[in-house]
Amino acid sequence: MKIFICDDDKGTLDFLRTILTKHYGKTHQIFTFANPNELLRFGTEPDLLLSDIKLNDTNGIDICRDFLNKYPKVKIIFITGYPTEFYEEIFNYFRPYGFIGKPIQEALLFKRIDNINRILQSNQKIEFLCKGTQIFINPNNIIYIESHGRQKFITTEKDIYIINLSFDDIEKMLPYYFTRSHNAFIVNLNYISSYKNDNIVITNGKILPIGRKYKQQFKDSYFTHKEKENADFFV
Repeated sequence: MKIFICDDDKGTLDFLRTILTKHYGKTHQIFTFANPNELLRFGTEPDLLLSDIKLNDTNGIDICRDFLNKYPKVKIIFITGYPTEFYEEIFNYFRPYGFIGKPIQEALLFKRIDNINRILQSNQKIEFLCKGTQIFINPNNIIYIESHGRQKFITTEKDIYIINLSFDDIEKMLPYYFTRSHNAFIVNLNYISSYKNDNIVITNGKILPIGRKYKQQFKDSYFTHKEKENADFFV
């Protein structure tokens, strides 16, 4: 993920660069801008923009609106000491992905960024070779994947696709909300209606087994996912 930071305060800019590089430097690219005009002229599209609302004599909301016109898919988090003063003006133009007050709470900032990263991962389509044809599937639409020998059956909301890949290779391509529940099954945690000791009930009513080898792994993944869902809702 490419993260842009725009703040005219050098102390805040340096602090954000330091903590984000330390926390995300191995997985994300960090770019900083003290001048909003440099931000607008920069020729790379980011995934996330962290911006102060007041940038010298410039309205940061106007800058972000211009930036969204240039890059409509960018996610924006505002950094400000007085967020409520600007709510009405901001929401007249767009919906930000959060506000971070000053002094900056690192844990909350990381949480906001992680949420956006999960959204981006969820929206990325996965490429498979199915019967000699390249297909692209949004992982959100995959309910579960079933193994029959060398063939793997990807069940989505509308179709079933047959591919020839190992589960190990498939798992590397899937987002965080998939987990192995059995030697023959990988399941999307978002489609689980309930589960008992030895089986899973999918939202469409189908029952999938939980293998003894994967019971603890599945349980840990399921409850971790539920905790994340609840935390994201209440924060």
